[in-house]
Amino acid sequence: MKSFHYLVLLCSFSLFACQNDGTANKEIPSPAGKSPETVLREWMSYYDNNEYQKAKALSTSRAITFLEAMEELTASAPADSTIIHTEFLELKCQEYPDHAICAALIKDEELGEVYRDSFLLARERSYWLIDIPESALLEDEGLMDDLFQELN
Repeated sequence: MKSFHYLVLLCSFSLFACQNDGTANKEIPSPAGKSPETVLREWMSYYDNNEYQKAKALSTSRAITFLEAMEELTASAPADSTIIHTEFLELKCQEYPDHAICAALIKDEELGEVYRDSFLLARERSYWLIDIPESALLEDEGLMDDLFQELN
């Protein structure tokens, strides 16, 4: 009889240990076979919606550090107050052997503004990943204009 109680107790622990905590259905994206444009669009969507774990799967270690800082920063704010929507009006990427540079024309719906930005992706283990450079990439407006002209 005593061993029966242990068996019931063991089964109970097993059931609780196997319960779904809600994360099982949240698939972590894979960068496999994706173009720089696709990786950037997916990463930005995850970033906009505070889905930092998914964004990290498409990030280099430097970008992960950035995402962790953003996660800390937004943790205390109401979730819906930090969700944004980035709309790419134009997105052009130039691929190189170990990195890609994407120039984008972005619409900020909240502010009603349109602006240009650039993004760096690194190729790691044959996958394109978002990278956050230590120094801002293409800070000069003239360089942005040149890149847009080159990619057209």
